[in-house]
Amino acid sequence: MIQLIFHVRFQSQFRRVRPALFDSLEKTIERSIAVSGGRIRRSFHSIVADFDADAIGFWIDILSVIENIHAVVEKKKHEFFGCLCVLSEDIDDDLLPLLLRTLPSKAESSGIWCSSPARKRLEGFVDFSDCGVSVEFESKSGNFSEIEKVKGASERGSAPADDHFPDTVPIVVRFGVGNSPLCPFVDAYTPAVRVLLAARGVKTNEELDALHAQLSKERLRSEATPWTHERGKRFFQFLLDAYREACAAQGQTPRIVIENPDKADPTARDAFIDACNATAARAGAVVQIHAACPPEELPAEFESIACPLACRPQDPLPAFSAQDADPSLCEVAYACLLFGAYFPPDSFLDLLCAEGKNKDNARKTIALLLDNKIIRSIDYPAPAQPGFLEEAEENLGRRTHYIRAMVKNRLLAWVGAGKITPCYNLLEALRSLGAVASDALILEALKSDLANRAFRDIEAAIANKSFSAVVGPERAPALRYCWTALKALLFGSEEHIVGTFKRLEKADSPIPTYKSQILTIEAMYLMMTRDVNGALSAIKSSMAIIQKTPRKKEIAPVYRLFALVNLAKKELTDAIEYLSFAVEEAESGKNHEELAVCAYYAAAAHFIYGNISKTQRLIAQAQRHAHLSGRLDWERRAQFFLARCHFEIGGYKTAFAHFTALAQSPPPAPAPAFTQTVDAWIFRTQLYLSETMPALPAQLNADGLMFKVESHYLCGQYQQAVELADRILRSPPAGGKLLLEQPDWESGFAQCEMLVFTPAQFWTRALSAWRALSLCKLQDPRARAAMQEIMQDEQLWEYDPGAPFLFFANYLVLHEAKAPEIDKNTAISIAFKRLQSRAVRINDIETRRAYLSKQHWNAILFDIAKEHNLISKEAKAPTRDTQRSATR
Repeated sequence: MIQLIFHVRFQSQFRRVRPALFDSLEKTIERSIAVSGGRIRRSFHSIVADFDADAIGFWIDILSVIENIHAVVEKKKHEFFGCLCVLSEDIDDDLLPLLLRTLPSKAESSGIWCSSPARKRLEGFVDFSDCGVSVEFESKSGNFSEIEKVKGASERGSAPADDHFPDTVPIVVRFGVGNSPLCPFVDAYTPAVRVLLAARGVKTNEELDALHAQLSKERLRSEATPWTHERGKRFFQFLLDAYREACAAQGQTPRIVIENPDKADPTARDAFIDACNATAARAGAVVQIHAACPPEELPAEFESIACPLACRPQDPLPAFSAQDADPSLCEVAYACLLFGAYFPPDSFLDLLCAEGKNKDNARKTIALLLDNKIIRSIDYPAPAQPGFLEEAEENLGRRTHYIRAMVKNRLLAWVGAGKITPCYNLLEALRSLGAVASDALILEALKSDLANRAFRDIEAAIANKSFSAVVGPERAPALRYCWTALKALLFGSEEHIVGTFKRLEKADSPIPTYKSQILTIEAMYLMMTRDVNGALSAIKSSMAIIQKTPRKKEIAPVYRLFALVNLAKKELTDAIEYLSFAVEEAESGKNHEELAVCAYYAAAAHFIYGNISKTQRLIAQAQRHAHLSGRLDWERRAQFFLARCHFEIGGYKTAFAHFTALAQSPPPAPAPAFTQTVDAWIFRTQLYLSETMPALPAQLNADGLMFKVESHYLCGQYQQAVELADRILRSPPAGGKLLLEQPDWESGFAQCEMLVFTPAQFWTRALSAWRALSLCKLQDPRARAAMQEIMQDEQLWEYDPGAPFLFFANYLVLHEAKAPEIDKNTAISIAFKRLQSRAVRINDIETRRAYLSKQHWNAILFDIAKEHNLISKEAKAPTRDTQRSATR
């Protein structure tokens, strides 16, 4: 504990004669003490402040207090009778009078005195007089020295400005910092650059800020995933274009400064050079390289930049000496060095302030680091001398544990605030800072790497046996199981998933979060094999555990899976309710990836229920959060589902545009199953937009084969429809397993209708309907019996999206077979009621109108229902894009 005592001489007279000045003086001193962390109290008519000497850079805070007191006293010294300021270790209050009487200070003059230990810590910042005073206490004596002069930190900018560009704000690309290869680009978007770009308008800055926020969260992940790499290149190109325009508007010369190019990651280097060649030459920019190595040792790739290139060696820094450096400065420099591995440079001041330092004092400390040549630039206040880390740790001793704990606290705070995405590198970082992550955070980090397809670090750790050291030996077996099983479920083929689970030994864990995750994984696999009852048992056990834990991020996937189990059991109302809860939990936990998946399945449940407008809103939510989490696969699946919704309400042109956009998706290239399914739906959409048979896709999957039968019927090729349907039905497409954790592209009906029906049930019923319709056109007596077989199917559920068409197809078969009017009237009445019951669930009027009037079969059914007096004769007939008959 360090104490500071401030005492005004003859204060009773001073207070009486100049009360306003006295109050102002005391408030100024108290404010200066408070911002430096002092706790103020009163004793013997003096201000006494207690300081915690464990604070990082503590003596710089004390220097700031002394500097402020010295400035105030010097300014006001002619208006009062002098004052005394004493800095010392703990002093009993009853010794204060002796101390104040003993330390000399002439009337109308002031003095600042420091004890011997304090003098030793401050000698690098102030000048002391040669004369000292010894104060004799009962049990000890104290030696005090008076300060003659306070050395102020020089007010220097972030870096010396170039004589040729005195007013230009440069784009600084600093390679070799942070963990992610994208950090040089992300950190180039500094506050100064933001101010410059403000002239370009809010919209551009909002887009830049959105991309910057996304990429900043990935700064700990050393593996650049396809999503982050693509957005990183887009962000930097966008930044350079905006910077060029802003400089032109301000009449400035664009300037790009490259630091440490010899440390550039190859992918980041190539992206940077591509962006410069595309932008800087047009802008007339000047590119400068500040390198520690000689120009001839620079990577040859930088020579290709098509603009003026200047190479300037960096100013050399003196070798760091643990003996010569002030410990307080050394502490802050050491903290900044650790910050540099995990945080952007423009956040260092805020990080220090979050740990209790005053921002002005923190700025002053960093300025002192620059003055003492410990750092090269205020823009990046981290020491660059080789060996600084080892020297500093030797000099600081146990203080390094305190500083590492501070950095760990800031790191966890940023993770908790969503500013950094958890990943395996975070776990290693916490371990290097002397901490082990919590059970839940470790699992979250592993699942985050899985979701982003960042496998390299964890796979390498498992292979080289360092995984257990990072996560803890007691956690490692369960986590290895979760990693291997989830990786298979998220990205493996059906064969790979089955093989993985056969090979894996079932794990267990006493940790509730891990136990719940293992049970959830088991339920995922059982659902995949359509063992719904087994999945229900496992997921209920998982829910019982997870409900007792405080981790909200783990609740959403558990309830999502429980909802899907209910959906498979055709308990639709319960499924919708649980999916709604899962969406809310994922949203409150800011889990974009899980929110995307939950919203997608909630959309699927509402689609089955019949509320297409609600489905579209949920799909938009799923698509947005899939994009934010970098899950391009789910983003594509959501776009496909949106196209299906437009198809369902007769918006064939819009559906065609979405399907075509998907077929032309940019890299990474989708799987063959994706291409076959999208091509099949493009074919089907063209069929309903044109009067002729479109060109068939090169390869036909199950959807494509069914749509080919459909096209034969709609184009009047009834015999071909029957023959193809018979051939398929002899060996109907069985479909694959029920994939839930990854987009299933085996069919456009997967992850929607096939959550309720097996593939065989769904495809067999649809193919049989087209076959029966074709048979009746051929006057084949088998048509009516074939249709009745479908209508007697117990699986023809109330909420089956295809039910209105199937009941209408039954009417068409009866009509063609010239069945009795009572049978036809009954059939059309049932079909129209099924259509109405689905339409009434659509809670948007325009969407409902489109569903009834623009969808091909629904519009025809509406007209026929009117003819059968099921609708008032005065009712306005729905309009259709084209008038079509049921027979073509």
